[in-house]
Amino acid sequence: MKRALFGLICVVLMSACDETTMESTGGEREYMVTVTRPGQLNVIDLGIEEIVQKCQIPDAGMPGTAIVSSDGSTAYVLAGRWSNVYGIRLDDCEVVFSALQSKGNMRVISMVSMALSPTGDELYMHQTRSLLKNDRYESLPTQVAVYKTGGGLDAAVDRSFASPRQVTVMKTAHDGTLFMGGKDIYRMDVQTGAWEVALASLNHSYRNYTPRDVLSMWPLGEIYNEMFRIYTVVKWLGEEGDMENAAMKMGYERVDLKTGEIEEREFADLEAILFTGLRRPGELNKLYAVLNEMHVFDLDKQEVIARKKLDHAYYCLNFSMDGSKVYLAGTLSDIAILDADSLETIGSIEMDGDMAAANTYIFKRSAIL
Repeated sequence: MKRALFGLICVVLMSACDETTMESTGGEREYMVTVTRPGQLNVIDLGIEEIVQKCQIPDAGMPGTAIVSSDGSTAYVLAGRWSNVYGIRLDDCEVVFSALQSKGNMRVISMVSMALSPTGDELYMHQTRSLLKNDRYESLPTQVAVYKTGGGLDAAVDRSFASPRQVTVMKTAHDGTLFMGGKDIYRMDVQTGAWEVALASLNHSYRNYTPRDVLSMWPLGEIYNEMFRIYTVVKWLGEEGDMENAAMKMGYERVDLKTGEIEEREFADLEAILFTGLRRPGELNKLYAVLNEMHVFDLDKQEVIARKKLDHAYYCLNFSMDGSKVYLAGTLSDIAILDADSLETIGSIEMDGDMAAANTYIFKRSAIL
C-alpha cells in the first residue's frame, strides 16, 4: 500500500518516480483481470501485486471468461452460466453493456467464445443455439453474432453470420479478421461472414499422425498479440494403430494477430497432461506449460529443461509483459507468482473466491486510482 500511495503522490506532484512504482508520471501500469465465484471481477495492479478494484458481476460468475478493450477501460465478462455478457468499466465498476443472449425458449450458449474488434466498438460472440420445446431440444445452426459495444444494457444483435460448430476461443487480428479456434482454426470476415479453414487441426491431412486433441478454453496470448493453443497427437512410427510403435507428441498452434501469419510446431514428447502453455516474452524459444506441474520446454531442442511440482493444479498460465514473472491461476483462490528463471515461488495473490475455469487477462493502461 505504501508503494501505491507513493505512486499517487508522484502523479499529484508531477515529479519523477522510480519505475517500480510508476513507469512515468501519469504513465501506464500493468494490470490483470480475473473472475472469482460467485460473481466478482478482480482488477490486480501487477506493479504492487494487489487487488485494487473489486467489481460485482450482476449474474452467476461462471465461466468467468474476461477480455479487455484495447484502451484498458472496460472488461467484458462472459457469465450467467455461459450465456450472458457484461461490459464493466474498470474505473468505477459500472456495468455499461450487457447482452442477454437467451430469449424466450431460445437457449444460447457461448463456450468462452468472444472477441472484441481492434477499435473496441464491436463484440463478437459465437453462439450455440437450441429451441427448448415441450418434448425435445431442437438444435439450430451455430452463428457468430455481432454486438455494438455502445448498445447499452439491453444490447441487440447488430448482424449475424453462419459459422462452424464447436468453436471455443476467438481473437481478432489487427486488420479486423476474426480467428476462431475449434476443431480447426478458422478465419472470418466480420463484414461479409465469409469464413475458411486457416489451419487444419483435428482435420489435418498429415500422414502417420492421428487427429490432434486440443483443450482450448482460455484466450491466451494478449501480451504479445497472438492466439495460442497447445495440442497432443500420436505419431505412428510403424503401422497405423500400432501403439507399441508410436510416439505421443505435443505441439502448438499460433496465429500472429499483427500479420495474420499462422504457425504449427511440435515441441516435445508427451509425458504429462498440461492445460495451457505460452512462450516466454523475450525468450520465445522457451515454452512454459502447466496443470499439476510446471514444465519448461526448449523449443529448439524439443525437450523439457525444467520442472516444478505445485501445491495444487492451476489451469491457466500467463506472463508479465517483460517475461520475468509467471502467473499461475484458475482452479482455486490464489494466483501463484513464480520467477521465470528459477521457477521459485516469489509471491501469491489471494482472492475472496475460487477462479475455477476463469482466465487471466493482462494489459496496460493509465493508473486506476
